[in-house]
Amino acid sequence: MKNRLILASLAVVLLFVFLPAVLAQNENKLDYGKELILDSDLDGLTDLGEKQIYKTEPMNQDSDGDGFLDGVEVIGNTDP
Repeated sequence: MKNRLILASLAVVLLFVFLPAVLAQNENKLDYGKELILDSDLDGLTDLGEKQIYKTEPMNQDSDGDGFLDGVEVIGNTDP
């Protein structure tokens, strides 16, 4: 029971952290074709979005080294 509560809480937190970044990417309409949708560095931005839209590093959560994840910076309208 306790494990389920922890997992559910974690899922809700992840949803609220990463969903806005994914939705921000959708505004730019990336075409994945048959590619897998990957987020290799788990920063909330897809690898393709990092390459094509944000010009950040898909294998680095904090491309500019300021201590904030790239996805968080996109949500906050700052430069990732």
